[in-house]
Amino acid sequence: MSRNKHCTAIVPAYNESRTIKSVILALKGCSYIKQIIVISDGSTDDTNNIVGKLNVELIVNKKNFGKSESVKIALKKAKYDTIFLCDADLVNLTHDICSKIIRPVINSKADMSVGLRNYGKVWNKIQILLISPISGERALKKSTMIKASRSKFFYGFGMEIVMNKYIKKHRLKLKQSVFNYHQTLSTKK
Repeated sequence: MSRNKHCTAIVPAYNESRTIKSVILALKGCSYIKQIIVISDGSTDDTNNIVGKLNVELIVNKKNFGKSESVKIALKKAKYDTIFLCDADLVNLTHDICSKIIRPVINSKADMSVGLRNYGKVWNKIQILLISPISGERALKKSTMIKASRSKFFYGFGMEIVMNKYIKKHRLKLKQSVFNYHQTLSTKK
């Protein structure tokens, strides 16, 4: 596989010791992903120790900067032209799901590809037809992400909305697909 068929996975994490290992193992199983950067955003649990044993790049923020700022920090270290963003608190994520999200961007069939969680037939249709995808699992070109990240609204948990608006404003092609994985719900984060 040529270098332009490879990508960097960026995983922002805040106290994700329960799920981070399975997420990283799914990423490692994806043939497109050749670099994995986990940015631990002020984690106080065992996240850093777990990631440290998994042979991936780990960036540790001493304090919590927020998801968007953490992603911008990790983006500076990305080696490949395609970026795969992935939340750290996922259950049932597989390398096959990662590949299916990344493939449309790698093969120039989409400018951004987003993985949506399966919430049932009706809600899935609503997600795709009526609202902008808020999911953290998405692939896009590094150059597109850098341009979108220059927005004054690219902070906190607003980065997905900013990327969606950037894609729409510039009339770029968006691909959305529904998969059977989900996010954990935690009251301690």
